[in-house]
Amino acid sequence: MDGKPLTEDEFKDMMCNPVYVGMGPYPALVSTEAWIGAGVKMIESLGPEEYLRRMIQMLRLSLGACILGPNAIIDGETEGE
Repeated sequence: MDGKPLTEDEFKDMMCNPVYVGMGPYPALVSTEAWIGAGVKMIESLGPEEYLRRMIQMLRLSLGACILGPNAIIDGETEGE
């Protein structure tokens, strides 16, 4: 983080990121139960399709950075999206 407040979109992305429950080199920052509870609320707010779209994008970014390094530029689009 650069010390700036999160934008609304950045906050929504963060709330859709399952890496916060701990995956690979990333330690758990929140319990699975708390993340699921927040996810239910985000699904109600965003709708399931937008929530899943954001979750996939966050996984691509997180796992891409894990594999390719923190400065890797990840294009989250694949054919058909």
